[in-house]
Amino acid sequence: PTTAVEKLKILCETGIDIIIASGSSQELQAMKDYADENGVLLIATSSTAPSLAVPGDNIYRLVTDDTHQGEVMDLVLASSNVTAIVPMARKDVWADDLLKATGKGFLAEKGVVLDGVRYAPNSSDYSQDVRALSAKVKDAVSRYGADRVGVYLLSFEEGGKIMGLAAGDPVLSSVKWFGSDGIANQADLAENGTLADFAVETDF
Repeated sequence: PTTAVEKLKILCETGIDIIIASGSSQELQAMKDYADENGVLLIATSSTAPSLAVPGDNIYRLVTDDTHQGEVMDLVLASSNVTAIVPMARKDVWADDLLKATGKGFLAEKGVVLDGVRYAPNSSDYSQDVRALSAKVKDAVSRYGADRVGVYLLSFEEGGKIMGLAAGDPVLSSVKWFGSDGIANQADLAENGTLADFAVETDF
């Protein structure tokens, strides 16, 4: 986000006032105030956080926001007979909004969104976060049963590292895992044997 704002300012200082911004919702959120205040039009190609849909601002987004993904995720969870989800999510506006969009319908259907783990997206080591997740999932399993608990992974490319660590944990391997568009079609989920086995084992 910091770099995105720095580059935005450099472009604006050269007289450019229409910018195609292909970054995440977190980066777009960081750029928004400067763009609004300086009359710069941002055309966002990949931001989906619903909270960034603000009437009259200087942002045009070319993709649907995550309100719809949340609705579909509710159906997926219901069809999997999951009663409780434990989020493993980035600390950013994209994960905040998608978790909220999913939880809205899930809670309405008597589901439970448990206290999960929020991690720093740019971390170099997720082992402590995965250990914390294991403890939370263990508690959830004791209350709801392994067949009724799911891990809801809201990640980008770092999701592969998280799943790789989780693959060695018997507690995390005992429940279903769910992802989002942020990790869909990530090549190493199929190419890395450990990740592929874990995905199959957890019905990811």
